Amino acid sequence: MTKGKITHWALLAIGALLVLTTSAFAVTQGDVVRLKQKAARGEAFTPAERRLADEARSQLGSMFEWPSQQANHRPPHNPLDVYIAAEVDYEWIDITEDGTSADIFDDDQTVGPFALGFDFTFYDQTYSQVFMTSNGWAGFQDPGGWAIYFNGTIPDNFDPHATLDIFWDDLYPPSGGEFYYYADDANNRFIMSWINIPHIGTEDELYTFQIVLTPDGNIRYNYQLVTEGGSYGNTTCTVGLENETSTDGIQVCYDGTGLLPVSEMSLLLGQPDGVPLSVEDLAVSVTDHTVDLTWNDPTEDTNGNPVTLTNVQVWEGRPGSGELVATVAPGVETAHLTNVLDGSKVYYVRTYANPYFGAAQHVNAIVGTPSYANDFDTNNGGWTSEDGWIWGVPQNAMAPEPFSVPNAWGTDFPQWLPSVRRLLSCLRQQFSGRQ
Repeated sequence: MTKGKITHWALLAIGALLVLTTSAFAVTQGDVVRLKQKAARGEAFTPAERRLADEARSQLGSMFEWPSQQANHRPPHNPLDVYIAAEVDYEWIDITEDGTSADIFDDDQTVGPFALGFDFTFYDQTYSQVFMTSNGWAGFQDPGGWAIYFNGTIPDNFDPHATLDIFWDDLYPPSGGEFYYYADDANNRFIMSWINIPHIGTEDELYTFQIVLTPDGNIRYNYQLVTEGGSYGNTTCTVGLENETSTDGIQVCYDGTGLLPVSEMSLLLGQPDGVPLSVEDLAVSVTDHTVDLTWNDPTEDTNGNPVTLTNVQVWEGRPGSGELVATVAPGVETAHLTNVLDGSKVYYVRTYANPYFGAAQHVNAIVGTPSYANDFDTNNGGWTSEDGWIWGVPQNAMAPEPFSVPNAWGTDFPQWLPSVRRLLSCLRQQFSGRQ
């Protein structure tokens, strides 16, 4: 009798333990939002939050990214190609009957690759298949199984690469929505549609949009429904394109700045005739506080057609955010800048053939005797606007002198100061080409 009771209670205890160890607990959308926000701030999860995150991955496919997990920073390369974004007449192609469900049901999910049915040239690279993600972007490179939800500027030198960012934001399929793709052979195009997808943290902020690719390299973004206002609306997304190394691209909007997507709107992103090539053989010389820039004007557009330049612009700092310091007539091919202040400068030279700009080329120049203490700040340190850590030649270094005299690394991004990984990446770039 006693032995039977012991066996009975032992079996009950074992059964209860099995229930406790095998039953999963429910994860709410609010849990996912809270964990993603904590990860975005760079904060570590507690043991309980790690278990919750594991359940979110298992049940919903959610992924969590910390800033330190971003790819190593890379210095920019010369632009591979030029794209123009233009608003065109609205169009919507319904593929819900002829298309195939992409089977996206989880948070931060990637599917594919899907065959395009033709070769597609994108930033001088040729692709025949594409990946589709839950978070409003598609890509030509394998994202590694999950869709980065942490939208950024374009180009940003970080993952993901080779992307079509129609509405890059943290969207949430577990709350609803449909995803379709369709290789439309009859009309020689490939279409991907996101239909009634909610933003994470909401159930009533919905988005419907599609990407249309054609063999001529043109890309069309069609927006049927875009929520405006609310908690997120159309002001927390990124729209644009980015090349395979994330060093070149076109940004239409980012977090509320730029041309925002709205309902019943279409954008054409392509390479029309008339976009001028960049200047060639850009060079700089500095004498005291005078800077002379020389270059050769292009005579063709990006498609190989003859082009007549309207003018050539010279900027100190990146075009659009720096200072326009000279506008030069075609054929002059030089700019003479006087009374330039001390500092490490980056000069950009950009061609213009109305209504299109060519890709800007840039050169570095050290003017006067810049202060090591101040040379890398926002006002003077134009070098750091490109790739964070910059190799410079400080002339008046404060004690103690930099270990790498006469050169030193500097940055004007405080959040990057502790990032040894990024600095080492730049060091590798700096010395990889040396014999």
